Amino acid sequence: MEKVQANRNHYITLFFAFSFGMILSNLIGQSREGAEPRNDYVLAYRGSDKTIEELPTLLAAKLIKLEEEFLENKTNLLEEAGLRFYVHDYAQTHSVSLDEAARKLFPLTPPAEQAVADFYQSNENTIQQPYFAVKRSIVEHLNTQQAKELRAETLATLIEKGDLIFYIR
Repeated sequence: MEKVQANRNHYITLFFAFSFGMILSNLIGQSREGAEPRNDYVLAYRGSDKTIEELPTLLAAKLIKLEEEFLENKTNLLEEAGLRFYVHDYAQTHSVSLDEAARKLFPLTPPAEQAVADFYQSNENTIQQPYFAVKRSIVEHLNTQQAKELRAETLATLIEKGDLIFYIR
């Protein structure tokens, strides 16, 4: 009789341990459902999830570079979209065309002769061509720099005022 009682106690203990395990695994599963899935996997091979650290070094480096380029391109595109909204808003508010709004918001002034000559003199060792041969390129370069600066200043102002927010993931 004692042996039957010991077996019964053993089975009851096993049953409770099994039940406790089921309850625990169910609770863990429920808590994971509400959480966001882990997003650092780049691929799965034969059911095994792989992170970028598990890729061959050369492929991991290429993937990282590709992701950086994608993020940079996405950022540039969203900045351009934000600036277009800004120009469009100005055009509507002031009842002018988009071209007029862009000229008003981003006034480009041609670089002075002295600025072109100064640029040439400070970069003469790198340029290694006569001034008259590269003058037009220098003017274009200075215009591009001025446009980039105006663009960056405008974006910074819009972001600082809270008028422009980027949701980049």
